[in-house]
Amino acid sequence: MKNRRNIAIVAVPAINFTKALGVLSRFLDKRFRIAFSYGNAYIPLKADKHLVGPYLDRLSGKFVNIPPSLLPQKRKAISISAIAKNLKIGLPRSINIVGDIITINTIPSEYIALRRVIGDVLRRHLGYRGVFLKRRKTSGTKRIAVWERLAGWGDTFTIHKESGCLFCLDISRVFFNPRLGAERLRILSQVRDGETIIDMFAGVGPFSILLSKYRRVRVYAIDINKYAIHYMTINSTLNKTPIDIIHGDAKEAIYRIHTKADRIIMNYPEGAINFIGYAIEKLRDEGFIHVYMFVDGKNIKLTTRKIIADKIAELGYRPRTVNINTYRVGEVAPYRYLVCADVYVRM
Repeated sequence: MKNRRNIAIVAVPAINFTKALGVLSRFLDKRFRIAFSYGNAYIPLKADKHLVGPYLDRLSGKFVNIPPSLLPQKRKAISISAIAKNLKIGLPRSINIVGDIITINTIPSEYIALRRVIGDVLRRHLGYRGVFLKRRKTSGTKRIAVWERLAGWGDTFTIHKESGCLFCLDISRVFFNPRLGAERLRILSQVRDGETIIDMFAGVGPFSILLSKYRRVRVYAIDINKYAIHYMTINSTLNKTPIDIIHGDAKEAIYRIHTKADRIIMNYPEGAINFIGYAIEKLRDEGFIHVYMFVDGKNIKLTTRKIIADKIAELGYRPRTVNINTYRVGEVAPYRYLVCADVYVRM
């Protein structure tokens, strides 16, 4: 590739990323992907530094020295199975792409000693900044995982694009599932202008910001994780989506919202069912609650409905109407599923 040594790379704080794209768009070197790390966006430019320099003050930007070989490069689409076949190496059956990094949940035990080789193969052939392996599963109310960098450079911060929205996040400090993009659009399709929505376990805001961006709604977004609150605040600014952000335990923080909701989202599959009473209390006389759960077995629709109906009865609520529609979001293990129950409640 010609002129690799002449690339100017500018680092700008994540909160100025969209502004930087607008200001520097005519200078972008489109052979490379923009990289993200340490709370910054690293933007490769094809212009000489003296042309770009005058723009940097208003972006809080600076020139940085990163070898072009370390920048994530745009590649033609290729499947993991094709890479494995061509190189005769054992690769994970599935990966996740989060912003400019690749995440791997598991590597077969027989290949774990080769994990760094595997990471480097994936980074080079797919064209991303870094590859990270989950070393400890998501745990706790803050749903934090521990990651090992197998290849590439930088930390676990990135900016992920989904459905026209940008999400700053650090996978070692917050929970984010890139595979829920279609599910978030499914919920969006049900939302109507004028609704008041409470997102009880909002994370970095993938539901809240999407709904606020494409519907005229009032959104209250709660999370117990201070880092999720930090990134959600940045994301609200990046996407120009005004949402009311509340830091705290959902069962307490929800009472700081001095209005009732038309719709409540409960994306905490490990324990959302235990919070359903708080959701019912904050719902208008009628409305929807979207409860995410892990459900085992073959008849997941029947099982899901029974769990929710039994919990509502156990808590002493006697709604005039409860309609429960279930959707299988994904399979997380053999006969274990992530399920969303769309619960219509009329008191």
